Amino acid sequence: MKGEKRLFAIGAVAVVLLLLVGFALLEKNQPQRIKVNWNMGESYSTQSDAPSSVEVTAYQATQSYWYLSSGLGLVKERRSVALTQGMNAVSLQGVAQQIDATSIHVKDMTDADAQALEQNYRYDLVSQQALLEKYVGKQIYVNAGNRTLMGTLLSTADGLVLQTSNGIVALRDYSQVEFPSLPDGLLTKPTISLLLGTQKAGTHDIELSYLARGITWEADYVAVANADDTALDLQGWASVTNNAGATFRDAKLKLVAGDIHLVESNAPVYYDNMLKAVRSESAAMPASAPEPQFSTQNVFEYNLYTLERPTTLRDKETKQIELMNARSVPVEKQYVFQPSQSTKVQTKLVFKNAGDGLGISLPLGKVRVMKPDADGQLQFLGEDSISHTSKEGEVRLFVGNAMDITVEKTETNYRQFGSCSYEHTYAIKVTNRKDSAATVKYVEDSFWGSWDIRSETLKHEKKDAHTASWMINAPANGEATLEYTVFRTWC
Repeated sequence: MKGEKRLFAIGAVAVVLLLLVGFALLEKNQPQRIKVNWNMGESYSTQSDAPSSVEVTAYQATQSYWYLSSGLGLVKERRSVALTQGMNAVSLQGVAQQIDATSIHVKDMTDADAQALEQNYRYDLVSQQALLEKYVGKQIYVNAGNRTLMGTLLSTADGLVLQTSNGIVALRDYSQVEFPSLPDGLLTKPTISLLLGTQKAGTHDIELSYLARGITWEADYVAVANADDTALDLQGWASVTNNAGATFRDAKLKLVAGDIHLVESNAPVYYDNMLKAVRSESAAMPASAPEPQFSTQNVFEYNLYTLERPTTLRDKETKQIELMNARSVPVEKQYVFQPSQSTKVQTKLVFKNAGDGLGISLPLGKVRVMKPDADGQLQFLGEDSISHTSKEGEVRLFVGNAMDITVEKTETNYRQFGSCSYEHTYAIKVTNRKDSAATVKYVEDSFWGSWDIRSETLKHEKKDAHTASWMINAPANGEATLEYTVFRTWC
């Protein structure tokens, strides 16, 4: 019995020893975090006034997210800071005022084991009101009229209240306030302050990235049609607006087109500048398009446009950069009459996103259509918006309504069969008062239920379950008529 107890005790001790050895080995194999001297006293203070390089990615505002209209950009900066071994209080000055503080990400490119223990966005900037609030309870000098008062500032509400040697003075009108010094805590620039621990002393390369409101971009296009409307020159502009509260100098600029998803909640168009640029370039009319300034690539489900040169985005500035330029793009002029959309004949220009200068994804934007008059001066014809158009996609521009072409739709016969079957006969008369022949595309998209064209004077084309179209050729200063009978049933 004693032998069994002894064996049990020895076994228990062996198990405990094995567990201790196992825990020791496990701890030894765990990644070692840097050991910061928490009791070293005050941390070393250092700062970076400006980045050595900056990259700005702007996201295009879309109608899907109205709160993107104010703009959203991703800012990525590289900064060099001198650090000591241990704790460092690092101030990164000159970041955007419209920063999303929760999106700040800091990476030490020199020391992969460095730890950012705290990061704070400080935006208590110097202003007259901020200085006054900081000096409540302290002595200031105030010039009011022809006298200078010295006293302790008691309140800044509804003017100034001073405690002077002669009593309390309330001032509503004053010309100047003198402060002995700049109080602690006020900044001249928005600043990110970091508490950074490292085991490596020396100059560190810090990568700082954050999201900022107020950065947005839009695509704007100018299309210039030729004399017979068979080709056009298309010029695209990226209008980039910076209201983020910082200037980004010599930045690498990237533009994202696509509908990004955000959990929460415009660039002005300088029409005159665009028109002047198009007018000056149209005069030369080079045979081929100039080299593009932007390279393109697909990132996830979006299109990314990268400017192949640095550019400066100043605060409170809109910059326009040529996005694309295509010459002599083949275009088809169409007259379309669709009763469900309009009582007038619409004039449309249709072209394919392919060929020299095209063949890239066109971001959504507004297209302004121009055409030279007899004197060679550009005249504005109309404008339309295009959605994101992929390579080889079709672009359809509604320019305006035709004045000299009209269409009249008349029901000439109607029969009912039972409770849910009908037969309609229509006459579609096209009147063309132009001096040249015109072809009108008549589109009927109200065929619901089961339908069948029983008779027609022109052959139709079935587009989908509810739509048919006909091409009606009208002679110069003449008329043409389409007649068709459709049978429809709901049961």
